[in-house]
Amino acid sequence: MSVVCFHGRGILLQNMPLGDAFARLAAIEAVLGLLIEASCIATFTQRFLGK
Repeated sequence: MSVVCFHGRGILLQNMPLGDAFARLAAIEAVLGLLIEASCIATFTQRFLGK
């Protein structure tokens, strides 16, 4: 489940309040995953374009 949250597809159940610790952890993992994926894409793009 952590890998799914990491890629931004969070796992939230219908009966889970948004203030729940699991929901907050899933949101934090999604943001970190987005930042890491964006930096990887930017790095690979710069290397392939020779900049």
